[in-house]
Amino acid sequence: MNFFEKIRKAVRHLFGTSYVSKAFGIQIAVSPKMQTAVQTWTEMYEDRPPWKALEKGKLTLNLPAAISSEIARLVTIEMKSVVSGSSRADYINEQYQRVVDKARDFTEKACALGGICLKPYVVQQTGQVAVSIVQAADFYPAAWNSDGDVTAAVFVDTTYINDKKYTRLEYHKLEGNQYTITNKAYRLNTASVSQEQEKSALGNEVLLSEVPEWASIEPVVTISDIERPLFSYFKMPFSNSVDTASFLGVSCFSRAVDQIHKADDLWSEAAWEYESGERCVNAPEDFFKLGEDGKPIIPEGRERLYRTFSWDNGKALDTYSPDFRDQSLFNGLNKVLHKVEFLCGLATGTFSEPTETDKTATEVKQSKQRSFSTVSDVQKALQKALEGIVYCIDVMATLYELAPEGEYEISYDWDDSIIVDREVEFARLMSMAAAGMIRPEYVTAWYYGVSLDDARAMMPEAEPDNPPPEEEE
Repeated sequence: MNFFEKIRKAVRHLFGTSYVSKAFGIQIAVSPKMQTAVQTWTEMYEDRPPWKALEKGKLTLNLPAAISSEIARLVTIEMKSVVSGSSRADYINEQYQRVVDKARDFTEKACALGGICLKPYVVQQTGQVAVSIVQAADFYPAAWNSDGDVTAAVFVDTTYINDKKYTRLEYHKLEGNQYTITNKAYRLNTASVSQEQEKSALGNEVLLSEVPEWASIEPVVTISDIERPLFSYFKMPFSNSVDTASFLGVSCFSRAVDQIHKADDLWSEAAWEYESGERCVNAPEDFFKLGEDGKPIIPEGRERLYRTFSWDNGKALDTYSPDFRDQSLFNGLNKVLHKVEFLCGLATGTFSEPTETDKTATEVKQSKQRSFSTVSDVQKALQKALEGIVYCIDVMATLYELAPEGEYEISYDWDDSIIVDREVEFARLMSMAAAGMIRPEYVTAWYYGVSLDDARAMMPEAEPDNPPPEEEE
């Protein structure tokens, strides 16, 4: 069984905040402007932006998915994180590694949509802690602390039984060290409402037991001595320029929407340039054999090459072979891609064709510096989110008595190959060790990513300079 719950498909039209606010008598901290932005980012990430129309030749480069994927790859490549320190830590680490294994996947979605929530729950049949990934469309923050961290939120879960839609609203609230989780269920008869109403309305409140998988969920749970919410919001570290009053995260491509649109337009023009400029031969119908229907028979496989006309118009055989404007179009596209890279915090040449060749190590480092800064910031945000989920697992291990009490510590190892050439760095460290500038165990620890104690254990014992002669028998 896979205990890492599949990411639920986001509700494409967000529930009106008024429905959620009324359900719990609270104010939802999501403005209409942010709802629209999240919807736009979702459509772009799924390669269905408003401007795409294949039947009209409006194509896309699918840049939003490519940008999110590239940042997630750079953030998580060779990422290692372990919880250690006690038997409690060993239990936490077992649950935690399933989260780490999925880090690239949910990091990509967080990059695309501005953030996601990691929400743990206990699988009582096995005594393990699984983690749900809640996307932006299913997450409604309701309160924040002075540090900008979410302290109250509503989560949406939807399921269908026959012609009825059931929606569960799960409200988490932290006040002081008192934590309250409230669950409410709603039923909507889809046969009696429009498609738009089905996507946005809740319906009538019903018992949780109407849905078998929700039957064991308590309507209200109160927990004491809680220091932080029992969910972890992974927020992108970019300033929110969509709604400056909002604490919500924004997509990694939020500032490049217009440029991405322009890049797609230029790509569509280039595709049309090739299609409309295909070489063809205009020939009279008499040049071909005629079929039983009296129409000329075009050589098989060459239907796109020949165009026929009646000899009556007086035209002779001629060819159509226009000059292509592809180079001009691709030059323009390349400049737009440069701008997209800049606005998304990526190095020049990530998607565009480099206009100059980097010649020195310093130039290479400078060309990667923008990506390095972006990746470093996202790694810090991811580390904060992972620390939050480890805390949640620890709390649940105590509440459900899943493992004995004990201390734990979290270690992180982020790959630095985006800015450091590993082979060059290794050669440099070896030279420093040979010159006596650093101890050899430091080189071993760096190369294998282990502690100094482990590095010393891995190294052979030094042999004396003048070993004693062997005794003759």
